[in-house]
Amino acid sequence: MKQHKGRSKVSLLLFLLSSWAFMSVSGQHNHVYRDYLLHPHLINPAITGSQFFPVVGASYIKQWTGIPSSPGTQLASGSFRIGNFDFYNPKMYVNKTNLKAYEKIGAGFVLYNNTEGPVSSRGGQFSYAYHVPLTRARLSFGLSTGVYLNSIDESGLDPINPNDPVLHYGKENYYRFNTGFGVYYYTPKYFGGVSITDFLPLQQQGLNNERIGQDFHLVGGYMTEPANKIKFEPSVYLAFFDYKDFEFQINSRIYFNHVNWINIHYQSIGEIGVNAGIKINRIYFAYGFNASISRIALYNLGTHEIHIGTNLGVRRLEGF
Repeated sequence: MKQHKGRSKVSLLLFLLSSWAFMSVSGQHNHVYRDYLLHPHLINPAITGSQFFPVVGASYIKQWTGIPSSPGTQLASGSFRIGNFDFYNPKMYVNKTNLKAYEKIGAGFVLYNNTEGPVSSRGGQFSYAYHVPLTRARLSFGLSTGVYLNSIDESGLDPINPNDPVLHYGKENYYRFNTGFGVYYYTPKYFGGVSITDFLPLQQQGLNNERIGQDFHLVGGYMTEPANKIKFEPSVYLAFFDYKDFEFQINSRIYFNHVNWINIHYQSIGEIGVNAGIKINRIYFAYGFNASISRIALYNLGTHEIHIGTNLGVRRLEGF
């Protein structure tokens, strides 16, 4: 009897996880957007190239560790500023480019693969930004376009009613295409931006055949220097998914020696976390941990993230 009861709890968790995963596919993986600190142009294409130097990185995220078939995500991204300027390569030689874009164009990409029980999604996104220099500030406008493949494998399901006509016990795939738009304003001390992803409302094919609405994102923050070589950057991220789901994240990031950092954050989905990054030569390493503060905390060991990245050359660390 106890064994049956324990099995029922596991089955219930798997059912809830699968249902949550199914809904997140319809909403284009809200939790993928929560990794915006390490892949910022994912939520706002206007941020592409705002760091002045080429950056590439990859992340692995395992959510709700300890729950069978819990979400797992792999992300890779790059952001580049294209222009007629010099930058230092890893051997500290000055590279000269012949491109005549005068530092105003940013180009970037994001690739991701996400698995949540029987539901999976993978896709690629390209972003473009045009940066307008202002007095001690810059204003950028960005566009993104992406192709996504969503799948559900019904052969792994164990339904209460095996004859449910909705289930086909096969693998159902569908592709979709969409675009995004964003605006970003940044200075050495302040930054803020607004963007829309899934800009074109679509009638989703397959699965629930639901209509996909726009997702709205707002990010903003500022930086202070309370001590020598120590900077404090509080920021907030607001998101409104598909006209109905509102989320926010509050961050408090501290930089040491300009490049090493630690961040403590709170997410409105019921999670608190800490992540930290360290630079060794040209390589950046980061690790993050999120703990649930809702009832699901009783069944999992938290969310873990590992990130590795590099900058391909630094033109300047700060200033414009």
